[in-house]
Amino acid sequence: MEEFEKIVNELRKINLPYGLFDVDIEGKFLRYLGKIKDISCEVVYDDADKKIEVRLEKEFEFGTWEEEDERITKTAIIEQDIKKIYSPLLQYLKNLNFNEFHDIFYSHDAGTGEETGGSVFWSYTQKAKSTKEAGEHLVNIFQILKNITI
Repeated sequence: MEEFEKIVNELRKINLPYGLFDVDIEGKFLRYLGKIKDISCEVVYDDADKKIEVRLEKEFEFGTWEEEDERITKTAIIEQDIKKIYSPLLQYLKNLNFNEFHDIFYSHDAGTGEETGGSVFWSYTQKAKSTKEAGEHLVNIFQILKNITI
């Protein structure tokens, strides 16, 4: 059994709830897409370039009555919720020096141009030195995610 297949078997044993675990054995690509505590979480690994990516995203809407300062506060609270809920995962990724990208995307009403909502988004990426190293990180990431769901 190849190293990639061993990783997939280990990840399946972890059995993450609340999501879809998709694997392409021939293409050596895997993806977990789930929603944990109302926050979207995606873990992607492509063995061709040994790249691991973890994405977290929470969508939100603004009420038409909400003023600018209320919208800023609402967005800040969402950011803090994500940091709190996913704290063990974020710490793990930071300890391994994953590259972090964070942004807030806003959606606008086509007619008025008014902000109607958006999403808070984080992406962490890193290239592993080997399939085996990537597997160790993926198993740890999945285990952390499973602990978050409990």
